[in-house]
Amino acid sequence: MKNILLFLLIVSMAILGCTKDKAVQPSTGRSLPYENKNLKMELVSAAVPAANDMHFFNENTGIVSTYDGKIYKSIDGGKNWILKFSDTTPDRPLNAILFPNENVGYAAGGAGWCSVAGCLPSGAVLLKTSDAGENWSIVFQITGRSEFSSIASNGKGDLFLIENDYAQSFDFVSKILKSEDGGINWSVMASFDVALKKIIFNKNNGFCIGTYGKIIRSIDDGNTWNESPAFEAGWISDIAFNNSTGYCITNSQTVYKSTDNGENWDPGYTSSTDYFYKLSPLFDNYCLIWGAVPNTGGCFGSNAGSVIHSNNAGSTWESTQFKDITSVWESSFYATHEGYVLAREIGGNKLIKVTVN
Repeated sequence: MKNILLFLLIVSMAILGCTKDKAVQPSTGRSLPYENKNLKMELVSAAVPAANDMHFFNENTGIVSTYDGKIYKSIDGGKNWILKFSDTTPDRPLNAILFPNENVGYAAGGAGWCSVAGCLPSGAVLLKTSDAGENWSIVFQITGRSEFSSIASNGKGDLFLIENDYAQSFDFVSKILKSEDGGINWSVMASFDVALKKIIFNKNNGFCIGTYGKIIRSIDDGNTWNESPAFEAGWISDIAFNNSTGYCITNSQTVYKSTDNGENWDPGYTSSTDYFYKLSPLFDNYCLIWGAVPNTGGCFGSNAGSVIHSNNAGSTWESTQFKDITSVWESSFYATHEGYVLAREIGGNKLIKVTVN
């Protein structure tokens, strides 16, 4: 209890000490629509629900999950969004979306802690749809101090969840869960004393990332998991592969690269002008990193959005900064040359269509 009260006191003091200055925008920032020799970016909508994750099946049809436990669907390229699910349990965000195919999909989320002393967290939840997101139902949930942060499937169709359990002292125990029956029954495959953020599969190789610069890896379709040598970093925020070439982001400003399915990693690029949030390795040697310019406008300012581009497998990177969008956190590419990204804005997120030239 004392730890929780101390944590809340520190947060309150930090908020009271902040100044609500206006964020300084980059003087050389670009505006949308924008096009160069590499890509084109066009604003689609400035009123997208406050999404935690999104998935687009094609140019017209997409799904977003939100902080307040809702799922929306668009059938007109993201211009309009229709509510398809609303959680009756309050304060239970939906953190991640997975569609193994066009009809069957999952949304994972929950909250393992809450900000008021003595409160009961909403717990972890997994939703499933069998009709391309038209209808959703709860198939698995855990009460108490647990949440699901990410979901993935391997090449055999097995499902995997990351469950983060929060102790009273804000310590973490993370579990990797596996289901072989479409999400009804789950088994614990491994547990670790770190907070895990994301799980992915690249062929039969599985990867989990999180705090303390650790990558948890499987080379047998997720049956066994082991810690790889840790990076010199506080956290790893994203990981993605294109065939055997992979990238991961550490401490929001360094990109590591692997050319052997994650067996070894080398630091490829560190930026002093951009924060990195989301990786999009699309084809051959082409990779995009979505992010933002550091905020110089006080505690409640915003971060101007940016995209960092490489067409030579990460040997060199080029940054383009924008002055009319904020931090770009999510991306969904339904084809190697086309997709959408989401800039998180106060009062309505912005959806941007991206075309690679």
